[in-house]
Amino acid sequence: MNFKQYLIDKKSYIKKIEIQERELDISPNIAFITSLVGPRRAGKTYQIYNFIKRRKLKDGDYVFVNFEDDEIFGLGRDDILNSILYHIEIYGTQPRYMFFDEVQAFEGWERIIYTLYERKQYSIVITSSSSKLLSREIATQLRGRSIPVLILPFSFSEFIKLKGIEPGRDMDSETISTIKNALLQYLKYGGFPDIVLGNIVPEKFFMEYIDVLILKDVIEREHIRNIYVVKFLSNAILASYSREFSVHKNYLQLKSNGIKTSKLAIYNYLYYFEDAFFCFFLSKFDFSIKKSVIASKKIFLNDVGIAGRYATHSNDTGRLMENAVFLELKRRFYESDKEIYYWKDYSGREVDFIIKKGNRVEQLIQVTYASGINDIEKRELLGLGVAGNSLKCNNMIIITWDYDGTVYTEKTEAGINCISLWKWLISYNE
Repeated sequence: MNFKQYLIDKKSYIKKIEIQERELDISPNIAFITSLVGPRRAGKTYQIYNFIKRRKLKDGDYVFVNFEDDEIFGLGRDDILNSILYHIEIYGTQPRYMFFDEVQAFEGWERIIYTLYERKQYSIVITSSSSKLLSREIATQLRGRSIPVLILPFSFSEFIKLKGIEPGRDMDSETISTIKNALLQYLKYGGFPDIVLGNIVPEKFFMEYIDVLILKDVIEREHIRNIYVVKFLSNAILASYSREFSVHKNYLQLKSNGIKTSKLAIYNYLYYFEDAFFCFFLSKFDFSIKKSVIASKKIFLNDVGIAGRYATHSNDTGRLMENAVFLELKRRFYESDKEIYYWKDYSGREVDFIIKKGNRVEQLIQVTYASGINDIEKRELLGLGVAGNSLKCNNMIIITWDYDGTVYTEKTEAGINCISLWKWLISYNE
Protein backbone atom coordinates (compact mmCIF):
# COMPACT_ATOMS: atom_id res chain seq x y z
CA MET A 1 0.00 0.00 0.00
CA ASN A 2 1.10 3.56 -0.74
CA PHE A 3 2.25 5.16 2.54
CA LYS A 4 0.21 8.31 1.87
CA GLN A 5 -2.92 6.21 1.45
CA TYR A 6 -2.05 4.35 4.65
CA LEU A 7 -1.98 7.61 6.63
CA ILE A 8 -5.48 8.44 5.37
CA ASP A 9 -6.94 4.95 5.81
CA LYS A 10 -5.63 4.65 9.37
CA LYS A 11 -7.63 7.68 10.43
CA SER A 12 -10.78 6.27 8.83
CA TYR A 13 -10.22 3.08 10.81
CA ILE A 14 -9.77 4.99 14.10
CA LYS A 15 -13.03 6.89 13.51
CA LYS A 16 -14.97 3.63 13.31
CA ILE A 17 -13.58 2.14 16.52
CA GLU A 18 -15.76 2.25 19.60
CA ILE A 19 -13.66 3.33 22.58
CA GLN A 20 -14.28 2.76 26.26
CA GLU A 21 -12.79 5.70 28.15
CA ARG A 22 -10.30 4.96 30.89
CA GLU A 23 -9.55 6.86 34.07
CA LEU A 24 -5.98 7.30 32.94
CA ASP A 25 -5.33 10.24 30.65
CA ILE A 26 -2.19 11.42 28.89
CA SER A 27 -0.99 14.96 28.23
CA PRO A 28 1.49 14.94 25.34
CA ASN A 29 3.61 18.05 24.84
CA ILE A 30 6.64 19.10 22.80
CA ALA A 31 8.93 19.18 25.85
CA PHE A 32 8.93 15.40 26.36
CA ILE A 33 8.12 12.22 24.47
CA THR A 34 5.24 10.32 26.07
CA SER A 35 6.09 6.60 26.24
CA LEU A 36 3.23 4.20 26.96
CA VAL A 37 4.62 0.98 28.43
CA GLY A 38 3.12 -2.08 30.06
CA PRO A 39 1.95 -5.65 29.52
CA ARG A 40 0.87 -6.76 26.10
CA ARG A 41 -2.90 -6.58 25.47
CA ALA A 42 -3.36 -4.08 28.33
CA GLY A 43 -4.64 -1.28 26.06
CA LYS A 44 -1.67 0.90 25.10
CA THR A 45 -2.84 1.43 21.50
CA TYR A 46 -6.39 2.12 22.63
CA GLN A 47 -5.05 4.74 25.01
CA ILE A 48 -3.94 6.69 21.91
CA TYR A 49 -7.30 6.13 20.22
CA ASN A 50 -8.98 7.33 23.38
CA PHE A 51 -6.87 10.50 23.41
CA ILE A 52 -7.68 11.22 19.76
CA LYS A 53 -11.41 10.86 20.33
CA ARG A 54 -11.49 12.58 23.74
CA ARG A 55 -9.65 15.61 22.34
CA LYS A 56 -11.76 15.47 19.15
CA LEU A 57 -8.66 15.69 16.98
CA LYS A 58 -9.24 16.34 13.30
CA ASP A 59 -7.47 14.42 10.55
CA GLY A 60 -5.13 17.35 9.97
CA ASP A 61 -4.06 17.38 13.62
CA TYR A 62 -2.08 14.17 13.76
CA VAL A 63 -0.01 11.44 12.15
CA PHE A 64 -0.59 7.84 13.29
CA VAL A 65 1.68 4.94 12.34
CA ASN A 66 1.57 1.39 13.69
CA PHE A 67 4.85 -0.26 12.79
CA GLU A 68 3.35 -3.74 13.05
CA ASP A 69 0.74 -3.09 10.35
CA ASP A 70 1.32 -5.39 7.37
CA GLU A 71 0.36 -2.59 4.94
CA ILE A 72 3.60 -0.72 5.63
CA PHE A 73 5.98 -3.66 5.94
CA GLY A 74 9.40 -2.66 4.64
CA LEU A 75 8.91 1.04 5.38
CA GLY A 76 12.19 2.95 5.38
CA ARG A 77 13.62 5.66 7.63
CA ASP A 78 13.09 8.36 5.00
CA ASP A 79 9.42 7.41 4.70
CA ILE A 80 8.87 8.04 8.40
CA LEU A 81 10.63 11.38 8.31
CA ASN A 82 8.75 12.31 5.15
CA SER A 83 5.41 11.43 6.75
CA ILE A 84 5.24 15.10 7.78
CA LEU A 85 5.63 16.22 4.18
CA TYR A 86 2.99 13.72 3.11
CA HIS A 87 0.72 15.05 5.84
CA ILE A 88 1.16 18.64 4.68
CA GLU A 89 0.52 17.55 1.10
CA ILE A 90 -2.73 15.84 2.09
CA TYR A 91 -4.08 18.25 4.72
CA GLY A 92 -2.27 21.50 4.01
CA THR A 93 -0.97 21.90 7.56
CA GLN A 94 1.68 20.66 9.98
CA PRO A 95 0.57 17.92 12.37
CA ARG A 96 0.35 18.85 16.06
CA TYR A 97 0.68 15.27 17.28
CA MET A 98 2.69 12.27 16.09
CA PHE A 99 1.65 8.83 17.34
CA PHE A 100 3.98 5.89 16.75
CA ASP A 101 2.59 2.52 17.83
CA GLU A 102 4.77 -0.56 18.51
CA VAL A 103 8.00 1.32 17.79
CA GLN A 104 10.17 -1.71 18.58
CA ALA A 105 9.04 -3.29 15.30
CA PHE A 106 11.04 -0.68 13.36
CA GLU A 107 14.81 -1.05 13.51
CA GLY A 108 16.52 2.19 14.40
CA TRP A 109 13.29 3.77 15.68
CA GLU A 110 15.10 5.67 18.42
CA ARG A 111 17.11 7.81 16.01
CA ILE A 112 14.00 8.74 14.03
CA ILE A 113 11.95 9.60 17.11
CA TYR A 114 14.76 11.65 18.58
CA THR A 115 15.24 13.51 15.26
CA LEU A 116 11.55 14.46 15.24
CA TYR A 117 11.68 15.39 18.91
CA GLU A 118 14.64 17.73 18.37
CA ARG A 119 12.57 19.81 15.94
CA LYS A 120 10.41 20.91 18.91
CA GLN A 121 7.30 21.13 16.71
CA TYR A 122 5.30 18.05 17.62
CA SER A 123 3.85 16.33 20.67
CA ILE A 124 5.10 12.75 20.26
CA VAL A 125 3.58 9.62 21.78
CA ILE A 126 5.10 6.18 21.34
CA THR A 127 3.93 2.79 22.57
CA SER A 128 6.04 -0.25 23.17
CA SER A 129 5.01 -3.86 23.34
CA SER A 130 6.74 -5.33 26.33
CA SER A 131 7.91 -8.19 24.15
CA LYS A 132 10.66 -6.16 22.51
CA LEU A 133 11.18 -2.83 24.17
CA LEU A 134 10.71 -1.85 27.78
CA SER A 135 10.53 1.32 29.81
CA ARG A 136 14.15 1.28 30.97
CA GLU A 137 15.34 0.87 27.40
CA ILE A 138 13.07 3.65 26.18
CA ALA A 139 14.46 6.05 28.76
CA THR A 140 18.01 5.16 27.76
CA GLN A 141 17.49 5.33 24.01
CA LEU A 142 15.74 8.69 24.20
CA ARG A 143 18.42 10.19 26.48
CA GLY A 144 16.07 10.95 29.32
CA ARG A 145 13.67 12.92 27.12
CA SER A 146 10.72 10.61 27.65
CA ILE A 147 7.99 10.37 30.28
CA PRO A 148 6.95 6.73 30.76
CA VAL A 149 3.28 6.03 31.49
CA LEU A 150 2.41 2.60 32.85
CA ILE A 151 -0.63 1.01 31.20
CA LEU A 152 -2.02 -1.91 33.17
CA PRO A 153 -5.27 -3.83 32.57
CA PHE A 154 -8.47 -2.18 33.82
CA SER A 155 -8.56 -1.22 37.48
CA PHE A 156 -11.54 -2.35 39.57
CA SER A 157 -12.90 1.18 39.46
CA GLU A 158 -12.83 1.08 35.64
CA PHE A 159 -14.18 -2.47 35.69
CA ILE A 160 -17.38 -1.64 37.58
CA LYS A 161 -18.04 1.46 35.49
CA LEU A 162 -17.85 -0.69 32.36
CA LYS A 163 -20.41 -2.96 34.03
CA GLY A 164 -22.73 0.02 34.47
CA ILE A 165 -22.20 0.34 38.21
CA GLU A 166 -21.90 3.90 39.49
CA PRO A 167 -20.68 3.95 43.11
CA GLY A 168 -21.34 6.95 45.33
CA ARG A 169 -20.91 8.01 48.92
CA ASP A 170 -24.38 6.88 50.00
CA MET A 171 -25.24 3.55 48.38
CA ASP A 172 -28.14 1.24 49.07
CA SER A 173 -27.65 -2.41 50.01
CA GLU A 174 -28.44 -3.66 46.51
CA THR A 175 -25.72 -1.52 44.92
CA ILE A 176 -23.19 -2.62 47.53
CA SER A 177 -24.04 -6.28 46.94
CA THR A 178 -23.67 -5.74 43.19
CA ILE A 179 -20.22 -4.23 43.71
CA LYS A 180 -19.16 -7.15 45.93
CA ASN A 181 -20.29 -9.61 43.28
CA ALA A 182 -18.33 -7.62 40.67
CA LEU A 183 -15.26 -7.87 42.88
CA LEU A 184 -15.55 -11.66 42.91
CA GLN A 185 -15.66 -11.60 39.10
CA TYR A 186 -12.72 -9.20 38.97
CA LEU A 187 -10.57 -11.40 41.21
CA LYS A 188 -11.44 -14.42 39.07
CA TYR A 189 -11.05 -12.97 35.57
CA GLY A 190 -9.05 -9.77 36.04
CA GLY A 191 -9.06 -6.60 34.00
CA PHE A 192 -7.62 -7.34 30.56
CA PRO A 193 -9.75 -5.35 28.08
CA ASP A 194 -10.41 -8.33 25.78
CA ILE A 195 -11.99 -10.23 28.67
CA VAL A 196 -13.85 -7.36 30.34
CA LEU A 197 -15.36 -6.23 27.03
CA GLY A 198 -16.35 -9.79 26.15
CA ASN A 199 -14.17 -10.14 23.06
CA ILE A 200 -12.81 -13.57 24.02
CA VAL A 201 -13.48 -16.45 26.42
CA PRO A 202 -11.25 -15.96 29.51
CA GLU A 203 -9.83 -19.50 29.50
CA LYS A 204 -8.82 -19.23 25.86
CA PHE A 205 -7.36 -15.76 26.39
CA PHE A 206 -5.14 -16.72 29.33
CA MET A 207 -3.88 -19.89 27.68
CA GLU A 208 -2.84 -18.04 24.53
CA TYR A 209 -1.60 -14.98 26.42
CA ILE A 210 0.82 -16.86 28.66
CA ASP A 211 2.12 -19.05 25.83
CA VAL A 212 2.74 -16.07 23.54
CA LEU A 213 4.32 -13.98 26.30
CA ILE A 214 6.76 -16.74 27.27
CA LEU A 215 7.66 -17.47 23.66
CA LYS A 216 7.74 -13.95 22.20
CA ASP A 217 8.65 -11.77 25.16
CA VAL A 218 11.20 -13.99 26.85
CA ILE A 219 12.51 -16.87 24.74
CA GLU A 220 12.68 -15.18 21.32
CA ARG A 221 13.50 -11.71 22.56
CA GLU A 222 16.42 -12.88 24.68
CA HIS A 223 17.48 -15.68 22.30
CA ILE A 224 17.24 -18.26 25.08
CA ARG A 225 18.18 -21.85 24.29
CA ASN A 226 17.42 -23.46 27.63
CA ILE A 227 13.68 -23.44 27.08
CA TYR A 228 12.99 -25.99 29.82
CA VAL A 229 14.35 -23.67 32.52
CA VAL A 230 12.27 -20.77 31.22
CA LYS A 231 9.06 -22.81 31.27
CA PHE A 232 9.94 -24.22 34.70
CA LEU A 233 10.43 -20.71 36.06
CA SER A 234 7.22 -19.44 34.46
CA ASN A 235 5.29 -22.13 36.32
CA ALA A 236 7.18 -21.33 39.52
CA ILE A 237 6.28 -17.65 39.13
CA LEU A 238 2.61 -18.46 38.56
CA ALA A 239 2.55 -20.68 41.64
CA SER A 240 4.33 -18.10 43.81
CA TYR A 241 2.20 -15.01 43.28
CA SER A 242 1.82 -12.89 46.42
CA ARG A 243 4.61 -14.87 48.07
CA GLU A 244 8.36 -14.67 48.46
CA PHE A 245 10.26 -16.21 45.58
CA SER A 246 13.32 -18.31 46.46
CA VAL A 247 15.97 -18.50 43.73
CA HIS A 248 17.92 -21.01 45.81
CA LYS A 249 14.95 -23.32 46.24
CA ASN A 250 14.17 -23.34 42.53
CA TYR A 251 17.84 -23.83 41.67
CA LEU A 252 17.97 -26.93 43.89
CA GLN A 253 14.78 -28.29 42.37
CA LEU A 254 16.16 -27.90 38.85
CA LYS A 255 19.40 -29.50 39.95
CA SER A 256 17.57 -32.46 41.49
CA ASN A 257 15.81 -32.96 38.14
CA GLY A 258 19.17 -33.15 36.39
CA ILE A 259 18.83 -29.75 34.74
CA LYS A 260 22.11 -27.86 34.49
CA THR A 261 21.85 -24.14 35.11
CA SER A 262 23.26 -21.55 37.49
CA LYS A 263 21.79 -19.16 40.01
CA LEU A 264 23.05 -16.29 37.86
CA ALA A 265 21.13 -17.67 34.87
CA ILE A 266 17.98 -17.93 36.99
CA TYR A 267 18.36 -14.33 38.14
CA ASN A 268 18.77 -13.27 34.50
CA TYR A 269 15.67 -15.19 33.44
CA LEU A 270 13.64 -13.63 36.25
CA TYR A 271 14.83 -10.22 35.07
CA TYR A 272 13.55 -11.05 31.57
CA PHE A 273 10.14 -12.01 32.95
CA GLU A 274 9.89 -8.77 34.90
CA ASP A 275 11.08 -6.71 31.96
CA ALA A 276 8.34 -8.32 29.91
CA PHE A 277 5.79 -7.14 32.50
CA PHE A 278 4.81 -10.75 33.13
CA CYS A 279 5.33 -10.09 36.81
CA PHE A 280 6.67 -7.58 39.32
CA PHE A 281 9.13 -8.21 42.13
CA LEU A 282 8.67 -6.39 45.42
CA SER A 283 11.74 -5.73 47.56
CA LYS A 284 11.91 -6.23 51.30
CA PHE A 285 12.15 -2.98 53.25
CA ASP A 286 15.41 -2.25 55.02
CA PHE A 287 17.12 1.01 55.83
CA SER A 288 20.23 -0.65 54.39
CA ILE A 289 19.93 -0.58 50.60
CA LYS A 290 22.37 -3.48 50.29
CA LYS A 291 20.30 -5.71 52.60
CA SER A 292 17.12 -4.75 50.76
CA VAL A 293 18.64 -5.68 47.39
CA ILE A 294 19.91 -9.12 48.43
CA ALA A 295 16.81 -10.14 50.43
CA SER A 296 14.18 -12.44 48.90
CA LYS A 297 11.54 -10.63 46.89
CA LYS A 298 7.81 -11.16 46.75
CA ILE A 299 6.28 -11.73 43.36
CA PHE A 300 3.06 -10.38 41.87
CA LEU A 301 1.48 -11.06 38.48
CA ASN A 302 0.58 -8.35 35.96
CA ASP A 303 -3.16 -9.02 36.30
CA VAL A 304 -5.18 -10.58 39.06
CA GLY A 305 -7.01 -12.69 36.47
CA ILE A 306 -3.84 -14.64 35.69
CA ALA A 307 -3.41 -15.25 39.40
CA GLY A 308 -7.07 -16.26 39.64
CA ARG A 309 -6.58 -18.83 36.91
CA TYR A 310 -4.03 -20.59 39.11
CA ALA A 311 -5.92 -20.21 42.39
CA THR A 312 -6.92 -23.76 43.27
CA HIS A 313 -7.93 -23.45 46.90
CA SER A 314 -10.54 -21.42 48.73
CA ASN A 315 -7.85 -19.90 50.94
CA ASP A 316 -6.25 -18.39 47.84
CA THR A 317 -8.68 -15.46 48.07
CA GLY A 318 -6.33 -13.64 50.44
CA ARG A 319 -3.48 -14.00 47.95
CA LEU A 320 -5.69 -12.75 45.11
CA MET A 321 -6.66 -9.76 47.24
CA GLU A 322 -3.00 -9.01 47.94
CA ASN A 323 -2.13 -9.18 44.23
CA ALA A 324 -5.02 -6.81 43.45
CA VAL A 325 -3.84 -4.36 46.13
CA PHE A 326 -0.28 -4.45 44.79
CA LEU A 327 -1.40 -3.62 41.24
CA GLU A 328 -3.53 -0.74 42.51
CA LEU A 329 -0.58 0.63 44.49
CA LYS A 330 1.51 0.30 41.32
CA ARG A 331 -1.05 2.36 39.41
CA ARG A 332 -1.23 5.05 42.07
CA PHE A 333 2.48 5.47 42.76
CA TYR A 334 4.23 4.51 39.49
CA GLU A 335 5.33 8.02 38.63
CA SER A 336 5.29 9.46 42.15
CA ASP A 337 8.12 9.84 44.64
CA LYS A 338 6.68 7.06 46.80
CA GLU A 339 8.16 3.58 46.94
CA ILE A 340 6.50 0.25 47.76
CA TYR A 341 8.08 -2.53 49.85
CA TYR A 342 7.10 -5.42 52.07
CA TRP A 343 8.40 -5.76 55.64
CA LYS A 344 9.50 -8.83 57.56
CA ASP A 345 11.53 -9.21 60.72
CA TYR A 346 13.79 -12.01 61.98
CA SER A 347 10.85 -13.69 63.73
CA GLY A 348 8.83 -13.92 60.53
CA ARG A 349 6.37 -11.18 61.49
CA GLU A 350 5.30 -9.50 58.27
CA VAL A 351 3.52 -6.47 56.82
CA ASP A 352 2.28 -6.85 53.25
CA PHE A 353 3.07 -3.33 52.02
CA ILE A 354 5.18 -0.43 53.23
CA ILE A 355 4.74 2.95 51.54
CA LYS A 356 7.91 5.03 51.81
CA LYS A 357 8.62 8.61 50.75
CA GLY A 358 12.21 9.76 51.02
CA ASN A 359 13.55 8.49 54.33
CA ARG A 360 10.15 8.32 55.98
CA VAL A 361 7.68 5.45 56.08
CA GLU A 362 4.24 6.93 55.39
CA GLN A 363 1.89 3.97 55.67
CA LEU A 364 1.69 0.29 56.59
CA ILE A 365 -0.87 -1.88 54.79
CA GLN A 366 -1.98 -5.36 55.75
CA VAL A 367 -4.30 -7.41 53.50
CA THR A 368 -6.40 -10.20 54.96
CA TYR A 369 -9.41 -12.26 53.94
CA ALA A 370 -11.59 -11.27 56.89
CA SER A 371 -15.33 -10.63 57.06
CA GLY A 372 -15.44 -9.65 60.72
CA ILE A 373 -13.23 -8.40 63.51
CA ASN A 374 -12.81 -11.92 64.87
CA ASP A 375 -11.50 -13.13 61.50
CA ILE A 376 -8.46 -10.85 61.69
CA GLU A 377 -5.63 -13.04 62.86
CA LYS A 378 -3.41 -11.99 65.74
CA ARG A 379 -0.30 -12.32 63.57
CA GLU A 380 -1.66 -9.64 61.21
CA LEU A 381 -2.06 -7.22 64.12
CA LEU A 382 1.25 -8.20 65.69
CA GLY A 383 3.10 -7.60 62.42
CA LEU A 384 1.62 -4.12 62.11
CA GLY A 385 2.32 -3.31 65.75
CA VAL A 386 5.96 -4.38 65.67
CA ALA A 387 6.60 -2.75 62.30
CA GLY A 388 4.85 0.46 63.34
CA ASN A 389 7.02 0.80 66.44
CA SER A 390 10.19 -0.12 64.56
CA LEU A 391 9.53 2.22 61.62
CA LYS A 392 7.93 4.99 63.71
CA CYS A 393 4.74 4.97 61.66
CA ASN A 394 1.24 5.13 63.18
CA ASN A 395 -0.59 5.31 59.84
CA MET A 396 -1.79 1.74 59.45
CA ILE A 397 -4.68 0.14 57.63
CA ILE A 398 -5.96 -3.39 57.24
CA ILE A 399 -7.69 -4.13 53.94
CA THR A 400 -10.30 -6.80 54.59
CA TRP A 401 -12.83 -8.67 52.51
CA ASP A 402 -15.88 -7.27 54.26
CA TYR A 403 -15.11 -5.53 57.54
CA ASP A 404 -14.96 -1.82 58.21
CA GLY A 405 -14.07 -0.52 61.63
CA THR A 406 -11.21 -0.08 64.06
CA VAL A 407 -9.15 -2.68 65.87
CA TYR A 408 -6.83 -2.16 68.79
CA THR A 409 -3.65 -3.92 69.84
CA GLU A 410 -1.30 -3.56 72.78
CA LYS A 411 1.51 -2.80 70.37
CA THR A 412 -0.12 0.37 69.02
CA GLU A 413 -1.29 3.49 70.83
CA ALA A 414 -3.89 4.40 68.21
CA GLY A 415 -6.46 2.10 66.66
CA ILE A 416 -5.89 0.46 63.28
CA ASN A 417 -8.42 1.33 60.59
CA CYS A 418 -9.98 -1.53 58.65
CA ILE A 419 -11.54 -1.03 55.23
CA SER A 420 -13.21 -3.46 52.83
CA LEU A 421 -11.24 -4.21 49.67
CA TRP A 422 -13.99 -2.94 47.36
CA LYS A 423 -14.12 0.39 49.20
CA TRP A 424 -10.36 0.79 49.13
CA LEU A 425 -10.13 0.02 45.42
CA ILE A 426 -12.66 2.71 44.48
CA SER A 427 -11.93 5.29 47.20
CA TYR A 428 -8.78 6.83 45.75
CA ASN A 429 -10.53 9.09 43.27
CA GLU A 430 -13.32 10.23 45.59
